[in-house]
Order: sequence, then C-alpha cells, then structure tokens
Amino acid sequence: MLKRLILLLPLLGFSLFGCSLPAVETQTPEELPALTGTPFQPELVTPLPELILATPLPESTATLSPDLSFEQLRNAEYTTTGLNNGIPSTYRMQDGSYRTGTDSAVAGYATIDLLSTHAFGDLDNDTRLDAVVLLVENYGGTGQFVQVATVLNRDGQPVHSASYFLGDRVAVNNIIIQNNEIILTAQVHGLQDGLCCPSVPASIHLRMLNENQLMLTRFTTRAPSGQERAINIRAPLSGAEASGAITIIGDITIAPFENNLSYTVYDSEYREISRSYLMVDAPDFGAPGTFALTIDLASLGHTGDIYIEITDLSAADGSVLALSQIQLKVR
Repeated sequence: MLKRLILLLPLLGFSLFGCSLPAVETQTPEELPALTGTPFQPELVTPLPELILATPLPESTATLSPDLSFEQLRNAEYTTTGLNNGIPSTYRMQDGSYRTGTDSAVAGYATIDLLSTHAFGDLDNDTRLDAVVLLVENYGGTGQFVQVATVLNRDGQPVHSASYFLGDRVAVNNIIIQNNEIILTAQVHGLQDGLCCPSVPASIHLRMLNENQLMLTRFTTRAPSGQERAINIRAPLSGAEASGAITIIGDITIAPFENNLSYTVYDSEYREISRSYLMVDAPDFGAPGTFALTIDLASLGHTGDIYIEITDLSAADGSVLALSQIQLKVR
C-alpha cells in the first residue's frame, strides 16, 4: 500500500503542472518622446491702473442742516407788534399757544395761537427747508387776526423772520411753498359777508422781499359765477432787464369796473415810486380784456430792482379783487 502511494505522487505532480493557467503576456510600456517645446511660462499680466478715489461732492446744506420739526415751531419764539402798542416784542410759544392776562375785558389781555396748517420748503434760496405757519392773535373781543409767519432754518433752529397780515378771521385752507414762493388757498370776505363767515375763494401768493418783509405777488378771487378773477402779465417776464421805456402787456379774465385797473411802481425796498391807472380793452362789462401799459423808466429816476404791481380794486369798498406783480432790473 505504501509503495503504491509513493508511485502515485510523481504522477499527481505532473498532472497539476500540465493543467496550470497560461502565463500572462507582459507588455513593455511604450516610451514617450522627449518634450522639445519651451516649458510653460505664465503670461505677464499688465497691472490695472491704481484706483483713484473721487472726492465726494459736498452734501447739500439741506442734508447738513437738520430739518425743522412742527414741534419746534410750536415752541419757538415769535415777534408781534400787537402786544406792546405797535412796538415789536418777542414771545415764546408753549405747545402752540401764548397767553397773557386772564380777563379779556382788561387791557393787556392777549392770546396767540399757532394753527395746525403749515408748510415746509426753501424760502430764501439757501436749499434749507424753512417753514410757514399761521398765527392767530386775539386781544379781547371777537377779532381773530390771522397772519402768515415765515420761519427760517438756521442750523436746525427756527428763527421767525417776517409776517404778513391776512385779516380778521380769514380762513386759510392750505399752504404750499413752491419756487421760494408761499401759495395759500383761503376764504376771504366778500362785500356781503359778516366777519364771522368769509365766503370768497382766493389764491394768495407771497414772496420774501428780504428776511424781514413779505410782499404780495399775486392775488386772485372767484366771482359768484365761479369764474376766477385774475390778472396775467404776459410780457416782459419777471426778472427781466430793462431801460428807457417799457411796455407791459397782459390780460384780465373779468374786465374791471369802468375798465380801469390801477398800477403802482415800487423800489427795491418796496417803497412807492409812482401810482396811476390804465385802461382795459374789453368787448363788454365783465368780459375778458387785455391791456398794454407803457412806462418811461428814465422818468422814475431809479435804477436797480423795481416792482410793478397791477391791481383790480373793488369800486364798492376798495378791497383787492385781483393783483399781479413783476420785478424788473432797470439799467
């Protein structure tokens, strides 16, 4: 048995050798040709020009100077001639009111109230937001005397500069500031109105002549028919330069009584230089009309700024029904 096993072992080894897996063919890796090009060099990049920071424009004074608030206006100082027999005197509002005295029948009594109707805008062309308020003064009795007050913005502080008296119990509906001009819509008194109840719609334009004075530049009213009574100066344009003689051309929506308008010439400080009348050319009473007014500027004996005001005055009581104004620079 052992002998047979010994003889089988060589045969088994030979069989295993004959059935082994075939040898794997080995491939010699192909040699790549040597690089002959120029080695990669990064391209030179032209540097960007040095960043130049532009100097920012200065902020407008409207940004630099804080805006006024209505609360400041309600607690600001104001000046009036009503407290001291026509002598200007200063008082300070407290929450929109000022009081002196307790008995309206006793001399020295006064109440001054700041109404809620107001507007913000540039009045003196310095780009700061100024303000316009309404003050109502009472010194006993039923009179409620309404005035427009301009308040200039002085580095965020309110400074009352000028006032314009509107009248007893004039009812102002709205105020706007546009192109340095104050424009109010209001109810003013007609010929038949009691002082309690103004009924005539009006448009009132005011402009600062200087820091201490306001002037009326345009005034229109509405007739009972609802038509606006207005004077329009078409030429020359306000602010034009002039010399020698000048002709002012314009029209009126409703011809005045007997076709007469009045005109007044003022100097640069709004002092009267000359006053007279002009005729309107209208086809019928109350119809639209036109006018042409020639003024010899040399005869005025004045150079520099002048103001020419054309007015329609009521024949019944002399009140202003319509007004228009232009400024001229006389050489």
